[in-house]
Amino acid sequence: MRTRVPLFNHTSGHSSTHQGYILLLTQSYKIFIVISNVNALRAATQPVESWDVWLVTLICSRIDSATVAEWQLHYNKKDLPSFTEIKSFLFNRIAAYEAGEMNSHKVGSYPVPVSLIPSLFNKQKLFKFNDKKILFAKYNESKPKCVSCNSENYLFQCMKFKNLSVEDCRDVVFKNRCCFNCLRSDHQVRQCRSSSCTQSGKRHNTLLHVIYDDQEADQRNDDNQSVQGSSSAPPNVVGCGMVELATAVVYVNDAADNVMRCRVVLDSGSQLCFITNILARRLGLQIVNNTVPITGVGQSKSSTSKFCMGTVQSQFVQTQFQVQLHVLPTITGDLPTQGFDTNQLNIPREIQSSPADPEYSKPGSIDMLLGAEIFFDILRQDKHIVSEHAAFQDTVFGWILVGKVLTQPSLVSLVRPVINQCSALSLFTSTVSRRLCKEEGAVEQHFTQTSRRNEREQFVV
Repeated sequence: MRTRVPLFNHTSGHSSTHQGYILLLTQSYKIFIVISNVNALRAATQPVESWDVWLVTLICSRIDSATVAEWQLHYNKKDLPSFTEIKSFLFNRIAAYEAGEMNSHKVGSYPVPVSLIPSLFNKQKLFKFNDKKILFAKYNESKPKCVSCNSENYLFQCMKFKNLSVEDCRDVVFKNRCCFNCLRSDHQVRQCRSSSCTQSGKRHNTLLHVIYDDQEADQRNDDNQSVQGSSSAPPNVVGCGMVELATAVVYVNDAADNVMRCRVVLDSGSQLCFITNILARRLGLQIVNNTVPITGVGQSKSSTSKFCMGTVQSQFVQTQFQVQLHVLPTITGDLPTQGFDTNQLNIPREIQSSPADPEYSKPGSIDMLLGAEIFFDILRQDKHIVSEHAAFQDTVFGWILVGKVLTQPSLVSLVRPVINQCSALSLFTSTVSRRLCKEEGAVEQHFTQTSRRNEREQFVV
């Protein structure tokens, strides 16, 4: 006994609204009946691939006129349409109508009744189709607002912001949590699709690029050469070595979640992280009493009785670290202990544009010490060797300099052993007028009468 299943019901007279189309194309389940029957015929080894013409004609004769018109506009090829193409068109049309209903806050999606789905059809795919999520890009009609001057423009268009120094520009960007690349406030640099810096190609805005003045560096080199060349004797340069510790400038969040710049030293040999008492009070962080003994070099012992939790972030990328900071009155003296000339290092332009500490060659105070807890988390792969014992290492905080560098060189000249105006010899050659006693006067008179100097400056008695 054969059972005839109607492929379509006549659908004239339906409304042309979105809701009517969705009911028309989903509740009547006509598309799924066609697909199931075609799949059944294909399983029966029928040449359904050559039936595209009459299948498409049959479908177009039974669907509403609006859908037929859209199909004609959609298909603009010269070849005859296939059943697969019109099936894909109808599925996309259902998704579009459901999206239109969701966007207008009316009736939601219309799932196909499971009881009406033929058993030959893949129900798993149908459920996946009905549960398909549709995303909408909502146009934001709000006007932009500059975080620097509060005017209706973007930050990169603000003339007040452009007139600031690079360091001040970076502070504005971080305090307002703007993207470091495009300077917008609705995303971070990781999600930014704008172009990178035109100067270095890195993921920061060109306005935040540190410009290195080549002419100034050349002038300094010329001055050094002219000073050395004016010496009357060939000098021997005796370099005084100094080990440079890694320093960086980072941002720390205070109690109000505002950022504050501070200078830190990076020490992989420290088990703890430290912060000065002055900086901890300025940040307003919550202090917890907890005594921890500290043992240093030579078994020198100390202790700290307080600690606080702090958030440290880079000035170049949106990377944050939660660290436990133990409070000390002071961490160390000024670093480096002595200034040095950076021209001797032959630093590449890439490193000059993003140093972790712009003042790494000048002595300065230290506000914080970051130890081994996060030291190896901030390291990157790039490394640039500048001398036999010194190198620049790339980190999330920027490029750090570590190793032995030469401080201000001492010039020792080999000249004739004739020293004029020497304060040390003046102690021996200067005459001291004092009153002599009778015996001393007689001795002095006898010496002057019985001795003299010859042409060789020798005494002759």
